[in-house]
Amino acid sequence: MKQNTLFRLAALMLAMVMVFSLAGCKKKAPESTEEATEQITKVTESETETQTMSETETETESETETETETETETETEEDYGLAEDEAFSWLTGEVVDKLVTEMRPYAFMLNNVKAAVPQSGLEKAGVIYEAPCEGGINRLMGIFENITGLEKIGSMRSARTYFVYYQAEFRAIFCHFGQAIHAQMYLDTVFCDNLNGLGKEGGLVYYRTTDRPSPHNAYASASGVQKGMEYMGYNPWMSYWDGSYPYNGTFHFNHKEGGTQLSERADAVPAKTVVPGYPINEPWFTYDEASGQYKRFQYGGPHVTESGDQLAVKNILILAQPCEHIGGSPYLYFDVMDKNGTGYYCTNGVAVPIHWEKDWEWGITHYYYLDGTEIEMNPGKTWVCIVMKSREGSIELRAE
Repeated sequence: MKQNTLFRLAALMLAMVMVFSLAGCKKKAPESTEEATEQITKVTESETETQTMSETETETESETETETETETETETEEDYGLAEDEAFSWLTGEVVDKLVTEMRPYAFMLNNVKAAVPQSGLEKAGVIYEAPCEGGINRLMGIFENITGLEKIGSMRSARTYFVYYQAEFRAIFCHFGQAIHAQMYLDTVFCDNLNGLGKEGGLVYYRTTDRPSPHNAYASASGVQKGMEYMGYNPWMSYWDGSYPYNGTFHFNHKEGGTQLSERADAVPAKTVVPGYPINEPWFTYDEASGQYKRFQYGGPHVTESGDQLAVKNILILAQPCEHIGGSPYLYFDVMDKNGTGYYCTNGVAVPIHWEKDWEWGITHYYYLDGTEIEMNPGKTWVCIVMKSREGSIELRAE
């Protein structure tokens, strides 16, 4: 791994020392800087080992599977024209039941190989992340604000380091079925309350169906997640690690109440069709004027879930990131802290080039126009496409 990655690992361990001393969390931090350095060295050495795992691995293999807010917002629901029992969704910026916003969201690692589609429950996600894994395949991570009544979510797959970073932005309960070996140290931090299908809580949370072969037949249920959270002792209430609350009126993606019109910007370009450029599932989005949504397609046809619903979102973010293989293995490492992050924001059939950067390693990613102004996004669901920097030229924005 490159030297800057070692520095980030060192920063991670030092941040953990600070958080544990303040919060008294159950996950133990190193007792000294020397111990932290020793742990980092051991992890770094382990990452140089060549991995031979692939999508056909069995369950005997290891995979088979914000910056802390310190200020309190004083505005009330009435200041935003909301009823007492209403609040803005932290995921979508839409008006939802206030109780929903007071509970932590859930992040599910989902299979997306052709043998594993259609997925179940994904139409209920408010945010969906998509990123490549080894072999050119893509994995999805759905962020759900409310999973009440969902008894089939999946199929479930294993975690990767960059997905761990992104789930932490939402203070989510991270649900996954196994992990790449390099992701383990990230899963063990205070920044990741996770429910692992290969952990002792796995039998409570997940189950297998008989309609698909393993490893494509593992699913989670809302009732199972609840049991798993209780077993692990996870806090269900929406708060940061220091106890502060993501206040009403503030959204993860800086949604603008009433919407925004990109077509008024000089750097806007038509984007009725958006192609992220992934090579295996070859997805694209087509803007539907009637609904004001981007409909999702992949594998040559509509991307539908088991319910029969075609996936559709209001916003698309495409983020080009530097990517490398870890220690000669097939596993990928995306640089989520890239200081030169570029990409596009697409909504209402129009796109603009953007710059993005994270507050800090475990903080929220912010998105800016090229003039440095933070973008204001339309309320609604968002699909985030993580694209290799080397494949940035494969991104297409079409007028029709």
